[in-house]
Amino acid sequence: MAFLEPLKIDRKPGMVVAVSSWMVLCLVSCSPVSPAEPFPPAGSSPSTEVPALAPANSPVDTALPAPTDMPVPAVDPAATRTAYAGMVPAEVEEKMREIGESMEEGTVAWADPVTITVASKYQEFQYWLLEGAEFSDFIYHGRVRWDGDVRILSSSQVALYCSVLFRTTGDVGNRSGWWYEASLGWGGGTPVGTFWTVEEGAVPLKFQRKPDVVIRDGYLKDNEIILIVKGTQWDLYVNGEQVLVWWDVRLDKGGFGFGARDYLSGGSECRFSDNWIWKLA
Repeated sequence: MAFLEPLKIDRKPGMVVAVSSWMVLCLVSCSPVSPAEPFPPAGSSPSTEVPALAPANSPVDTALPAPTDMPVPAVDPAATRTAYAGMVPAEVEEKMREIGESMEEGTVAWADPVTITVASKYQEFQYWLLEGAEFSDFIYHGRVRWDGDVRILSSSQVALYCSVLFRTTGDVGNRSGWWYEASLGWGGGTPVGTFWTVEEGAVPLKFQRKPDVVIRDGYLKDNEIILIVKGTQWDLYVNGEQVLVWWDVRLDKGGFGFGARDYLSGGSECRFSDNWIWKLA
């Protein structure tokens, strides 16, 4: 058997350096490389693919802020009425100028911007009275509209009256008292303005005029009313025009309120808003 002889290396300085360099190069080039990020293959372009985003409706683990209770400012009815009453003197002067009357001294006896609704019943008189009120001479301002059965407009006669009650005495609830009414009526083809003197539930006196332009004849249409009560004379203005003048000597003072008379269905309402009373000195 022949044995291989050991390799003899000539330890020349140049050879040692060459062999050492070769070994280092081999270790570097032959060892596996694990770079932090892989390099693209030679000749290829870098990838421009954008990472997919999470779906819009995917849950996001984000803590939502706790709900807070936003305070709602409280409405003070008394403060509202006080503020409204503060505007009445200037409005009295303006309204008197509009209808050609002179401004008279007085005080604000009542002012309320809230709408007051009187619901009607078939062939029954329904009413609302201002608690504790008693007036003699005064100027009333308000707006009235009716809401309900539209057949009223096509009825053959006046089917609904919305009324301002004044100088009421006795028990109005049992229709045993006395009072005056200034009314607007709808139906019968033309709206009417009416003054009533109510005596123990009866209507012994009625005077009316039928203006076909002044009173707005329509569903949910506002009519502005100014009622001047002085001594034995009453003047009714509707939408800036004088509709009625009447006299009566039986009642010199009393309460105040609103009423509704329905002769058709009983399903209507009289709504009174923008109300104030200027009590004459």
